[in-house]
Amino acid sequence: MLLSNPYRPDYRVEREAKALLEEGHEIRILAWDREGGHKDAEVVGGVSVLRFGPRALYNDPFDMFVKLPLFLWRALLKSRNLDFDVVHAHDFDTLVLGRILSKLRSVKLVYDAHELYWAMVENSVPGWLRKVVERFERRSVSRADIVLTVTPQVASVLESYGAKEVVLVMNCEEVREPDAERIGQVRKAMLGKAGKLALCAGMLEPSRNMQMLIDIFAGLEGPDIKLVVGGTGSLVSEISRAAEEAKNVDFVGWIPSAEMFDHISASDIIILIHDPRNTNIRLGISARLFNAMAAGKPVIVSDGTGNADIAWEEGIGVVVPFDDAGEVKNAILSLVEDEGRLADIAEKGRRAAKERYNWGIMKRRLIRAYRDLGAD
Repeated sequence: MLLSNPYRPDYRVEREAKALLEEGHEIRILAWDREGGHKDAEVVGGVSVLRFGPRALYNDPFDMFVKLPLFLWRALLKSRNLDFDVVHAHDFDTLVLGRILSKLRSVKLVYDAHELYWAMVENSVPGWLRKVVERFERRSVSRADIVLTVTPQVASVLESYGAKEVVLVMNCEEVREPDAERIGQVRKAMLGKAGKLALCAGMLEPSRNMQMLIDIFAGLEGPDIKLVVGGTGSLVSEISRAAEEAKNVDFVGWIPSAEMFDHISASDIIILIHDPRNTNIRLGISARLFNAMAAGKPVIVSDGTGNADIAWEEGIGVVVPFDDAGEVKNAILSLVEDEGRLADIAEKGRRAAKERYNWGIMKRRLIRAYRDLGAD
């Protein structure tokens, strides 16, 4: 597997690697240590991870584009002495190397499209560069033997690009019984003296409208509810300062994927306010939404997004305009003040997770895709 982050571990990559390990495959990840300071080599949950630089900034697309070729070159050199039957390229920034290795070693190529890459950079690079990336992404997708992706909407786009076979492997949660003792501990640590708890966790970028959300909670005079913000991204410093100034807002930093389900289960409301003007947000569905369904927690999501489509269809929360503070505030109050509605949403969410949106279903699709490649 080729991965352009240091595998801390990455939520989706970890799930897929574990599923393939259970099928008897051996997994090795060549990971870009953009942060520095991670172990060069270690075994994480049975997965062999090799990490190397160069260091590169997450919030500087040009630094990333300059450093990416060096990472890919080093990954190519590292692969010379490795045996493998399939090269699995996570995201478009590793697909070029995936194609090269597939040809050089005569092995199958899996492209794992976590999102549309050109859409990820569309607001941070010049228009001409975005168009170049989009054209190259269109041409490259058709070269993979199998394409894995995250939502039906993204799958449709990739099929229009000429992908040979697209397999939908969504970032769903496992259906399991919650650890009541562990969840109680997490809730006590997060909640403090408040009565209710709202959680907003993920990448902290301008598309999240975090300042509006913090301002809403800072201005609440009732009911007794606290907002906990977790994550990493370009807005960490700004959000940390704003949270310190708001008496009922806490910033807890990065929440590891292994702990996310417990944090969501310990919360009363999950807030997923994303800007629908971003293409990937319109087409994507947050893993946090699937976490919330499995935990039986209501969501507040922004209109015009993949999250909203699921929320409407399954009746698991409230859909609001992205930038309407009044509507967001009303949604928060309408949920925390209606215990009957919370119970109804919990039942609907768990049922949807059990029947349609769970990792067991997605895992079987992944294993079937690998078997179709002849990788047994």
